[in-house]
Amino acid sequence: MSAPPRCPETSVLRYSLGMFGLSLPMNLVRGSMLFFYVQLLGLDARAYAAVMIVYPVIDAVDNPVLGWLSDRTRTRRGRRRPWIVVGSTLLAAAVVGFYSAPEDRPGWAWWCGSRCS
Repeated sequence: MSAPPRCPETSVLRYSLGMFGLSLPMNLVRGSMLFFYVQLLGLDARAYAAVMIVYPVIDAVDNPVLGWLSDRTRTRRGRRRPWIVVGSTLLAAAVVGFYSAPEDRPGWAWWCGSRCS
């Protein structure tokens, strides 16, 4: 039995740099989230922690589902392009909405409801 073919070091480096480029902005936003919501807006740290615990559970469910849908998408523009166009538009709207939370307490329920629906 022969050994499996090795991946060239240049490929490993290119994939690593690509992932670094993806993870850097995501981690910068996640790092500033705690400060923005807890310190500036006065959100209870327990509520923030609850959201940070629930998020990976939702992420673990929706990633395979969206991957399955993406694999089975057939359009004249390709399998992934419609998902990238829609996803980038939603991401841009989410980033704007992320930093435009209301400062008054009664507005929290409306804001959370409008962002989650």
